Amino acid sequence: MLVVQLLKSVKPCGVSQFEDMDPLSGEPFDPLGASSDKMPRTMNSRRPQQPRRGYAQTSTTNNHWETNNNTSEPLPLQSGRALAATFLESVIGISSGRPIVHDAFEDLQQDPALDERTVCLHDELAYLLLEGVIGERGGDQDDFDQDTELGHIYRMKLRRLLAWPASKYRVEHLLSSLPSSFLQEHALLLGKLGRHEDALRILYSDLHSLEMALEYCDARHAQRLKMETERTINASVDSRRGESHCSGGDGSVKSGVHLNNHATDCVYLPLVRVALESDPERGVSAAIQVLALRRGAVDSSALRLLPENVPVSAVARPFLIPAIVDSESQVRRLKVAAALLRARYVELKRNLTEAQIKSQAMLHTTPALRALNVGDLLHSSRPFLAKPSRTAAPGFPDVILSKHFFARHLIIQANITNISKAIEGRTIGDVAFVVAESSDDSIIPTVQVPLKTLPPNATGSVWCAMIASPGRLDETAFLTCELRYTILAVDATTGAPLNFGGGGGPTGSGMDYVEELQDIEIRPSEFVNGARF
Repeated sequence: MLVVQLLKSVKPCGVSQFEDMDPLSGEPFDPLGASSDKMPRTMNSRRPQQPRRGYAQTSTTNNHWETNNNTSEPLPLQSGRALAATFLESVIGISSGRPIVHDAFEDLQQDPALDERTVCLHDELAYLLLEGVIGERGGDQDDFDQDTELGHIYRMKLRRLLAWPASKYRVEHLLSSLPSSFLQEHALLLGKLGRHEDALRILYSDLHSLEMALEYCDARHAQRLKMETERTINASVDSRRGESHCSGGDGSVKSGVHLNNHATDCVYLPLVRVALESDPERGVSAAIQVLALRRGAVDSSALRLLPENVPVSAVARPFLIPAIVDSESQVRRLKVAAALLRARYVELKRNLTEAQIKSQAMLHTTPALRALNVGDLLHSSRPFLAKPSRTAAPGFPDVILSKHFFARHLIIQANITNISKAIEGRTIGDVAFVVAESSDDSIIPTVQVPLKTLPPNATGSVWCAMIASPGRLDETAFLTCELRYTILAVDATTGAPLNFGGGGGPTGSGMDYVEELQDIEIRPSEFVNGARF
């Protein structure tokens, strides 16, 4: 009654049909109740009626597994049942593309009463569709197993609901209400209960259709891939947002759909077992056919299910040889794809490096220095060559220093050129000029601006900003300076760095170096505007 009460309050929807006569039985329309014990009685009391005029009869004994969500035709809104079913499909989201993995409703606080009403809505929709299938079947005994065109639409919508992963109907109650001739629907409900082998026995043994059994497994395989893809996307989005919508405090997945304990099992193995158990003679060839047709998705453990007397030659041509060829082709494709992605990554990283070098080339373009609000530049010293205080490592780059004086700041610019021949044109990373110690506490280092990567034969600027108090500087101050950098490891094939900066040493990404430079002298007179040195 939930749907009827809701629709009655919205008269423009044309819901007066709920209060009219049932066009099939000629009796007042009696919608299905929400209680679980009423719906089975409603279905059992329903009598098959003559098919509505204008709809041709179509056979339901096909050999195709028709549950595709995108192929269900809309119901003609010519009866209260059709209108109610269409409305419920929209409410529960099956006709509007509701996500099945990360559903926003799953984040709401649990409400048992609301959950029960949701289950009742799904139950009501299932029984409405089932009633539509039965009501549209022929009245004669000879054509009672035939669906009209409208009945076929109801059947496709029923199968879509039964196979929908987000559905919440009561499986056991609906299973007890299904006519025994609804074999595909029985298989869907058994699959919903996780009894996949029983479902496949209906399709393979009762309906004698290996094709339908394969399509059943294909649907499970496609649904699993879709769920894994959606979970990956949602996890990526949540990690970027710094949230944890997909996981609870115990690490469990919060979702409307959960995989069972055997979620990682191959979905085609139950079909192989059913084929071998149901018909030992025909089952072996059917099992080998399953392996051959789905060799890209079948686990190698399926071979252990075959009888020991099956010769290798019976499996080699249809399964083993094509599987090996496919595997080798896949390896080659992945290698090509990896090389292309690597080249693209190197190109993007090179562009990023060039942009960073350009942004730090000048004093007024470096974001970290602009944020200091150092004021007007008093003057800059002439560039001079920085020399190591002791013997430098073979990969030591050229370092040219410049001092920039402000009223209350001193900024040292180090132009680094990676031209050392000893490192064979390798990239250096995490380049930083550091003032380790000052002989006078009137000059205090505050900000360092390093360079993430510096390619071979490239020149980039690193900076070190210090707070200065010229009025307290009575004599020359000496700054103990260091140059820190990492010689990055390279890919032997492409010559590109294995890791673009960050973390060397024992991780294998490169070797870290700290070179002590000769002290830099800072005189009080250098803070005078217009001074020249």
